[in-house]
Amino acid sequence: MKIIAFMGQKGGTGKTTLAVHTAVAAGQDGHRVVLIDTDPQQSATFWGDNRQVETPVVATATPGQLAEVLAAAEADGMTLAVVDSAPHSSPNASEVARFADFIIIPTRASAFDLAAAESTVRIVKAANKPFGFVLNAIDQKVAESGEALEFLKSEYGGAVANYRVGNRIAFARSIATGQGATEFDASEGRARGEIKLLWKWIKEHL
Repeated sequence: MKIIAFMGQKGGTGKTTLAVHTAVAAGQDGHRVVLIDTDPQQSATFWGDNRQVETPVVATATPGQLAEVLAAAEADGMTLAVVDSAPHSSPNASEVARFADFIIIPTRASAFDLAAAESTVRIVKAANKPFGFVLNAIDQKVAESGEALEFLKSEYGGAVANYRVGNRIAFARSIATGQGATEFDASEGRARGEIKLLWKWIKEHL
């Protein structure tokens, strides 16, 4: 079983949203997926409670319970675990990083968000785990997003997805209805396409 984790020490980067949409996309791609919510806000758990189908399996756990939950998931035949970690909790983040095969750090394009990513990078590098950045909730017409990509590539190391996930209403609406963007959005919709690209990029690093 492969384990990916969405991490970020700053709130508001869309970490949980991307974790949920990725879990659905991976399931559509043939994986048996468990989405593990370690965030005390339990937003992913709320989404799972509103979902009308049984996949992905959604489990709620503290970071201290993560090893047990991952072992149970693997024993149950899961092939991918998607872990949503809590912001503002460095000790817990270190515990999550320890188990992950690949860590995704979502960030917005603002200077504050880009600078805040440094604390997450320190945690990930201390765990000696591969990681990458995804620019999220981006206005595609804003030039700063291109500058942000170049900053991430030069400043922190790690992989950087060469595309941006937009600030789209389809993401919020799909979450509200217990769906993923690849289920909710039209077959050629931009939100659907961006999540499919995100999942393809993640697979390349597993």
